Amino acid sequence: MADRVVSQELTEKIVQFQEVTGTEDMEEAWSQLEGHGWDLVAAVQNHLAIKESHGGGGGSGGGFAHNTASTSSQNGTNTDERGDSGGGGGNSTPPPPLAPAAAEGVAGPSSSPSPSSPSPPPPTPPTGSGAGRQATPQSSRSTGISTVVGYHHGFRGRRGFFPWGLLGWGYYLVTLPLRLTLASLSSFVLFLYRIVYPSPRRLTDPLDDVLRFIREYEAEYGQQHPAFFQGSYSQALSHAKSELKFLLVYLHCADHQDTPLFCRTILSDPTLVEYINTSMVFWGCSVTSAEGYRVSQALRENSYPFLALVVLRDNRMTVVGRLEELIPAPQLTTRLQALVRENEAHLVVARAERQERELTAALRLQQDEDYQMSLRADQEKERKKQAEREEAQRKEREEKEKQEDQQREKDNIRRQKMEWVDRVPQEPEEGTEGVVHIVVKLPQGTRLERRFMKTDSLACLYYYIFCHPDSPDRFQVTTNFPRQVVPCEPTTATPVPPTFQEFRLPPRSMLFVSDLDA
Repeated sequence: MADRVVSQELTEKIVQFQEVTGTEDMEEAWSQLEGHGWDLVAAVQNHLAIKESHGGGGGSGGGFAHNTASTSSQNGTNTDERGDSGGGGGNSTPPPPLAPAAAEGVAGPSSSPSPSSPSPPPPTPPTGSGAGRQATPQSSRSTGISTVVGYHHGFRGRRGFFPWGLLGWGYYLVTLPLRLTLASLSSFVLFLYRIVYPSPRRLTDPLDDVLRFIREYEAEYGQQHPAFFQGSYSQALSHAKSELKFLLVYLHCADHQDTPLFCRTILSDPTLVEYINTSMVFWGCSVTSAEGYRVSQALRENSYPFLALVVLRDNRMTVVGRLEELIPAPQLTTRLQALVRENEAHLVVARAERQERELTAALRLQQDEDYQMSLRADQEKERKKQAEREEAQRKEREEKEKQEDQQREKDNIRRQKMEWVDRVPQEPEEGTEGVVHIVVKLPQGTRLERRFMKTDSLACLYYYIFCHPDSPDRFQVTTNFPRQVVPCEPTTATPVPPTFQEFRLPPRSMLFVSDLDA
């Protein structure tokens, strides 16, 4: 380039080409741009296509191509056509500068369109050996891809400032400390600014971005369009995966020259709308929003209008087709149908696997229910057996306690009989005045005879009968005729029973003992 006079416009395009393609050879960049009539988009795409074909990698060009490792034939054809359309001579007149849409097609959806710049002047013959360094300093211009600054003694390219000559190196070394200080200070200030004011793209809600795009789209192009999925991109992926449907992704770039025609004539075609609504989930968003920008970074589109067909394959949502050119609605419908037919097998396999999983889950659920029912039945049987065992143990315990109580009562009665013998008074002699002769008949037929004084308490009669070995433990004493109960037992109500005289028993009486426990 030493024998050429380079204008600022051409210098900017050369540096832009180097920034995008990574080419360090300025002669190669000049020849590529000159071969394409200084069309930066065509030169970049042709260079990348050549690099991919040499490297064996694949890419998706214009048109709904398969997302495979090899480059589609249609992509190569479009690239070659753009490469052959440019001029090949060094004296050819450069074409008009890039339009905003063309610049955006290279930079991606995140870059904003740059204003139209005047046409660069054609290259003029060299005027001397130093003509290549006669470019005067110019102010830099933002293009959405890179920033170019020209210097009198140097050139700022993609790797920084390149000094030319002794004066250039001297200027570079003198200003190096100042530039390093300014760069560090600006980085620190930018860091503090980002802490206080984060990037606005991170503050938006993905759902709000999608709903805002739908409202703006319908306000601009009307209601005739496929039904947009009203959710974020991740929600659309999850919905398509759960429903086992195709997902058609549309990235909208309002600044692209083909977008209005695509939205008004192609995306509103009734046949296409009906096919998309019945066959797949349709999601769209603007690349100028945070959600659309994130999806754009994931899908890496090259141009607009952009459509991507996503389907569940190998348990992952995979892009199986891309559209990056303007085609008629019938042709777009045909390509979508072809892609759906080619990839329907993946959904068939997924449906079969899901059905098998659901059947297995239902069978396992039924088995679990049967097991639970059997377990509950066994538990109920065990509960009943346990209740029967506890009832038997309770009865056995009560019976044992009852026997123990009876035994204690018997032991107590035996002890009382031994103790209460001393309470029976001495029997008076026969013929003693005031003697009462009593005959007692026990339940088993034993007859007892005893004499008591009239003044003795009837309790003496009770103690006499109670202490006899054949006497029942609990008994009642009655007269024969008229039948009358003799209150001889001491109780809480009558601790001291009446005497024989008070009860008016005849001098000779026969009494009967009844067993109360019989």
